[in-house]
Amino acid sequence: MKVELRENIKPYYFAEIDSDVVFDWRLTSNAIILNVKQNKISKSKKEKQKFQEFVDAYTADIGNLVLTENEEKLLNSISDHKDYTSIKRSQAELRKRISYNFPDNSKWIGFSLTYEKDKARTEHTKVSKDFENFIKSLRLEYEPTFGTIDYVYMKERREDLTYHIHGILLAKQCKGTFKIVKKRKNKKEKKGIYDIWNKGWVDVQCGKKIRSAYTYLLPHKTNSVNIFARKMNGKLIRLILMPKKSKIYNYSKGIVPAPSGKIDKKSLEPFLNKIRNIGRTRYNSFYSSKNKKYIRDYYQEFVFDLDIFSEEERKMLLEMLKKRTNKKSSKSL
Repeated sequence: MKVELRENIKPYYFAEIDSDVVFDWRLTSNAIILNVKQNKISKSKKEKQKFQEFVDAYTADIGNLVLTENEEKLLNSISDHKDYTSIKRSQAELRKRISYNFPDNSKWIGFSLTYEKDKARTEHTKVSKDFENFIKSLRLEYEPTFGTIDYVYMKERREDLTYHIHGILLAKQCKGTFKIVKKRKNKKEKKGIYDIWNKGWVDVQCGKKIRSAYTYLLPHKTNSVNIFARKMNGKLIRLILMPKKSKIYNYSKGIVPAPSGKIDKKSLEPFLNKIRNIGRTRYNSFYSSKNKKYIRDYYQEFVFDLDIFSEEERKMLLEMLKKRTNKKSSKSL
């Protein structure tokens, strides 16, 4: 049975939701995002039953995928591993931090750094030290031109357990073209990433929209449902094999956590005319090794655009949110 998402999941209007419903909220650079699990806002028994039927049908459809024995083992090893949930949390945190700290028109550059065979590293602490030296030299070379350069990077293991690095550079203060050359062609040019790294092959990609900076780092871990991404799930396995105390993503000091918390609908009623009235349905899917099938959580997302608020309204709204902010992100608001 093939189930289509758009035909079976109802997008809710904000006005349709009960006043006692509690939303998870988070702040981006230009908006407040509200979301709540969709089964919590289905008011009638008929709607809840219809929603549950959809979820059951979709789960059954996904669960009937024919996997090879090795693929089944791979799925189980990913889902059963205690660090898998922390990887998924890191992925969500990456998205929140980038959307909060950088407007859509921010300039960014993606890069990959590898080691030559005779310089290969197997100790993650030494890789961290190599990157610290690299980013220090790169900032000295380019910050006088582009202003403060922030970064996010991740260390990834190969099959032989040696490391390489993927990351993004962001220049919020840059008003023109943010460009870092791959390799210097003559002495008049600034040093390129290859010259500064000086340990092996490098790759450089220029990004146009900040949302693609987030997706640039995502392919290195996946939880594919309809198409079993063997290569990408292999990368995820190697992330799980990382030392337990090492972080998945490493941020510069300028990329602070996004403020987030919980708020009930009743508190937002004074701002009702400022919200995009119709929400959009989003989902989060994961494989349950306990039930031996995929589970998909659907939630409804609504958006407050901050630029349509007056200065006084924005101040009042942010003050209200500050009182409902999680402790970890309270300093960012």
